[in-house]
Amino acid sequence: MTETDVTLRVADLRVDLASGAQPVEGVSFDVRQGEMLGIVGESGSGKSMTLRAMSGLLPHGVRATVTGSVTVAGTELATASGRPPRHPRVGDRAAFGYVFQEPLAALNPGFTIRRHLLEALRAHGRLGDRSDRHDRLVAALADVRLPEPERVLRSHPHELSGGMRQRVVIALALIGRPHVLLADEPTTALDVTVAAEVLDLVQTLQREHSLTSVLVSHDLSLVAQRCDRVLVMYGGEIVESGAAADLMTSPQHPYTQRLLEATVDPFDPELRRTPDPEVESRAPLMTAGGVTVTYPARRRRQDPVVAVDGVDVAVRAGEVVAVVGESGSGKSSMAKALAGMQPVDDGDVRLGGRTVTTDRRDRTWLTGEVQMVFQDPYSALNPRMPVGTAIQRSLAIHQPALDAASRREEARRLLDDVGLPRSFEDRYPVELSGGQRQRVVVARALAAQPRVLLADEPTSALDVSVQAQLLALLRDLVDRRDLGMLLITHDFAAVRAIADRVVVMSRGRIVEAAPIDDLITTPTDPYTRRLLDAVPSARRTHTTQEST
Repeated sequence: MTETDVTLRVADLRVDLASGAQPVEGVSFDVRQGEMLGIVGESGSGKSMTLRAMSGLLPHGVRATVTGSVTVAGTELATASGRPPRHPRVGDRAAFGYVFQEPLAALNPGFTIRRHLLEALRAHGRLGDRSDRHDRLVAALADVRLPEPERVLRSHPHELSGGMRQRVVIALALIGRPHVLLADEPTTALDVTVAAEVLDLVQTLQREHSLTSVLVSHDLSLVAQRCDRVLVMYGGEIVESGAAADLMTSPQHPYTQRLLEATVDPFDPELRRTPDPEVESRAPLMTAGGVTVTYPARRRRQDPVVAVDGVDVAVRAGEVVAVVGESGSGKSSMAKALAGMQPVDDGDVRLGGRTVTTDRRDRTWLTGEVQMVFQDPYSALNPRMPVGTAIQRSLAIHQPALDAASRREEARRLLDDVGLPRSFEDRYPVELSGGQRQRVVVARALAAQPRVLLADEPTSALDVSVQAQLLALLRDLVDRRDLGMLLITHDFAAVRAIADRVVVMSRGRIVEAAPIDDLITTPTDPYTRRLLDAVPSARRTHTTQEST
């Protein structure tokens, strides 16, 4: 690699927080012109802090000293003040364009998209002549393949889908004509097909704009599929680096090996699940028959929205049924209807041999036999309530015969069941990691002695190794307690890890249902095939490379 090939050079980058912690310790790497570098690691590994430190965008309120050297296109960016400048420039171009993880959080809800773009032009000194300003804004949105750019300019962020919002964020990142595009977990909040479209767009724009890019992710399969080289970070340091294909096939560092072991590739034939004949012969534990859920129109002269349209689904004791589909497919609305959190307009829900009501005014539904495990464990827990108290509150509601001493002992046993130390009973949610908080949510659900668990995207906010641990826990609980579980997700890796059967939803209807192995190997519906084609797969990428 010659000096003229290098667009980004980071040398001995260090971040020292006022608290004394060092989230980044001596990170060094080069990125060539036109190359996409991937940085992987779990939460706390230092990957996102590395991007923020070198670009001068440390989180608001963080007091830190940044040392080391950051060079873009031959120009040194680091300053003697111990903190790189915000929005640094190299010549008449921005040094960096930044694509954040959550597009809705990156946009001001009170601004139209037009105002966002105008503010970005002003920040980069590119407002230019008023006469052609509108045309340049339209061109910026067209560049990121946004349909109806005129309408998008007039829209506020909440009026756009997640994928459209992320395209707006990419347009904002490109408007300063950056030398380097930094993308920090840009697809975490997106469905698998939308995520694939966004990453396809990033790679297309990289070629069209001659960009160098750095992609931060905890998803090894995604990085292996998209990046030329990969750095693995742990404890603020780079522990391994190499070509993406080499890292996936022969990782050298134990931490990389552990990450790879926790990464589920849905297309790995070794993951075949043998159906249990005993479970298959059981009568359904919970069934939904012709369930329809309709939401009222948001505006006048608009028709009501049919979120769930005549869905039939069943789950047996000892079985995990996964429901997959894109955002808006109706899968979460169906789960809420089954949990009694959303009234149905038609159809019925049966639990065991009886029909149960889904009218929220009838409290006979709230028996505890069906429990939800929500997507965000932090918002599902009271931040002012210790873990043990939260579980005991659930026990008091669903097992009122227990006295105070028995409730405390049972809460401790539930912590054992979900793999948490009993000492955690006095901790608050803020003192726990994301995976630990989700285990507390599961323990609280088990306190109701449920027959069915409804898990709505339970691992989407977790790192890959923590995802693997939680999925293994859920599968173990289903098997050991003879529960039925409905897993709502867009993550086929989670489906492959623990599901027995899969139901595919699109626009409120079931388009395909099959055992997991049949669906992965021989999908019959075009929509299912499109979902599977969008799933990152290191195995599929490696096989394609070998064949070519």
